[in-house]
Amino acid sequence: MFAINFMMYFYYYIINKSRVQKTKSVVIYGAGKAGIKLESEFLDTEYKVKYFVDDDKIVQNRSIDSIQVIAPKVLKEKIATVKLDLLVIAMPSISSDITKEIYNNLSEYF
Repeated sequence: MFAINFMMYFYYYIINKSRVQKTKSVVIYGAGKAGIKLESEFLDTEYKVKYFVDDDKIVQNRSIDSIQVIAPKVLKEKIATVKLDLLVIAMPSISSDITKEIYNNLSEYF
């Protein structure tokens, strides 16, 4: 039974594996429903999602689809060692002032 399950999983993995070469990195700010939806949209693009960033301490230090969720302060530390190309803010319910604040705090790194 295990062998059949393993073979089905392996077949599914091979068939659905993205054939697009990932050459650029993206960070998604917001690990909620919108962020998870965006992550699935990036699967068949040249962008690889490196991190989710979230202000909520409950969500930090967890992972979504094996992508680490980190705090904004940790992102600033990691930017020094990792090349990142794009920041996407996935928080549709926040005000435009907060969106501008997030962008202004992080725009120099992207």
